[in-house]
Amino acid sequence: MSGEVKQNRYVAYFDMLGLKSATKRDPAIAWESLVSLRHSMDEISKLVVHVQDGDVLLKNRVKVFILADSVLLFTAEDSHYDLTAILLLTSELFAKCLSKCVPMRGAITHGELFYNFDLNLFAGRPFVRAYELEKAANWSGIVVDEVVAEKYQEKNLPRTLDGKPLIINYNVPLKDNMIEKMWVLDWVTPHINSFKTSLPVKVDNYYAVFANVFGPMHQLSEEVKQKYINTVAFINSILVRDNLVG
Repeated sequence: MSGEVKQNRYVAYFDMLGLKSATKRDPAIAWESLVSLRHSMDEISKLVVHVQDGDVLLKNRVKVFILADSVLLFTAEDSHYDLTAILLLTSELFAKCLSKCVPMRGAITHGELFYNFDLNLFAGRPFVRAYELEKAANWSGIVVDEVVAEKYQEKNLPRTLDGKPLIINYNVPLKDNMIEKMWVLDWVTPHINSFKTSLPVKVDNYYAVFANVFGPMHQLSEEVKQKYINTVAFINSILVRDNLVG
């Protein structure tokens, strides 16, 4: 088929948590959240990052599609530039959306991708894998497939300013009260100066900024409350690791 491409790519899938319930509660505020996501993506895509042997403009390496409350991303190629780009872009997007009261949950995978820009179609196992990993987690965070973690380690790709890896092992809380040790993206360390609350983070303080969108915390279901509790637990685990709290 004309325009059809089949190649290995890095792929990410993100879900805007709670957007459906927010829409039922106040469609105008939910729409503002979606617009904030689009603006955040546009701002981040303009960033230029340094990758070992050169600079990378993020929008040249990662294609982004926003569909209702989902965000799909895949890289232009299969190089270390592309892996760096999708890691940094997703980390920046995740943190910026949190700052705009848009909590997200996502996953990053790698594999053979089919796409056709003439038809605006794309499909492949990495999208399915990313969707499954994202849906399984019960938090606001970013799970990384084992293949992506291996490629990151092989290439010794970007680390935090103090040399810590961006992809780390963590006991990820899953639905049905299960826990699984998985690779995840450390979005906390690169954005620690953005936190506007005292450390360690308290759940009530963390959720307070979202109350205007999703309502008071006591009105949330127990399952939704647990997502915020689990997210704060991850944040504080990074703070403990980095000796920022006792």
